[in-house]
Order: sequence, then structure tokens, then C-alpha cells
Amino acid sequence: GKKQQCQIFSGAMAIALPAVTALLLINAAFGVITRATPQLNILVVGFPITLLTGFIIMSLSLPASGESLIDLISQALAVAALLVS
Repeated sequence: GKKQQCQIFSGAMAIALPAVTALLLINAAFGVITRATPQLNILVVGFPITLLTGFIIMSLSLPASGESLIDLISQALAVAALLVS
């Protein structure tokens, strides 16, 4: 019910929050760069940098959130077992 939905949402936020925060800061920096140098095509430069940075941040933050990820998976398996039985 509501409790499982809240746990799913909070777990997803805990996993995604470091990457989302870093990408928000990067996009803000790209906004400043675009205002400073309008002749620079930020789509050509910004997309690969944003993509690469997102992967790097996710690879750095996932090992740190391993304990909570294991807890979320065990809760999900418990709920699935309740649904099956």
C-alpha cells in the first residue's frame, strides 16, 4: 500500500540524489559559461561532459550507498514473498 510506495520513492531518491545534485550544479555552471561566451555551442560541449560526469558520480556514489541498497532489496523481496503467498 502507501507504506511500500513511500519506501520505493525514498529509496529511489537516496540512490539518485547525489547524481542529480551534481548534474544540477554542472548545468548551472554551463548556464554561466553560456552567458559569458554566447558563441560557444553548449549543446555540443555540455552533453558529453554531463553524460560522463553523471556516470562518474553514479559509480562513486553507489558503493557508498551499498548498505541501504541491500536493505531496500531485502524489503522488496519480503514484499514480493507476501504477494506470492
